Amino acid sequence: DPDWDGPPSEPPLPPTKGEARGPAPPRPPHAIVDGREVRVIGRKVSIYDPTSNGESFLSYEEYTGNVVKRLEADFAKELKEIWINVENRQQFVDRLESHGISITHIRQLMENYDADVFDILYHLAHGSKMKTRKQRANELKNKKSFLEKYPDKAREVLSIMMDLYAESGYQEINPENLNILKLKEFEKFGGDYVIKNKIFKGTDDYKKAINQVLEVLYEE
Repeated sequence: DPDWDGPPSEPPLPPTKGEARGPAPPRPPHAIVDGREVRVIGRKVSIYDPTSNGESFLSYEEYTGNVVKRLEADFAKELKEIWINVENRQQFVDRLESHGISITHIRQLMENYDADVFDILYHLAHGSKMKTRKQRANELKNKKSFLEKYPDKAREVLSIMMDLYAESGYQEINPENLNILKLKEFEKFGGDYVIKNKIFKGTDDYKKAINQVLEVLYEE
């Protein structure tokens, strides 16, 4: 009845040679975790265990917090230790996605685009207060005992790095991403070569500085 359930669906295509007619295969689950099907449905997560035909539901926030704590145990490290190591951080984010957790989705559900992803995840797992990226950037800028270790121009480079972080997120603070020094914000220093080799004492020294920034940025 077109007035009740819309126009009729198109008839199925005839099977090709050697193909049996039958229903279409079911849509794949969002994730398979320990043999259980995990599906994200809006703000809820459905977890289906085929061995017991049992299905449970959690809020997306509670599920995310549980997964963060589980991954901390798998890494044998707290989230902070994982987060300040770029390689470990990427592995952690990849593991979250394999559990059906999207950073973009969790931001949307939390309606929070100003906090660091680290703060959102740590809040969901441990109930801590969230800081904005701007707060973290300003706190680092105010730690004179840390910044005074560097010459004036190096401090200015790091300050610009903090501004980029406050605006865009943790991806901007990455010792392996040397292309960031080619952005227009750094042009006044004479280019990425000058920054790495004149303002800092070579690429290794620059990377060491960025790693130290990460440690201080996530101290509290």
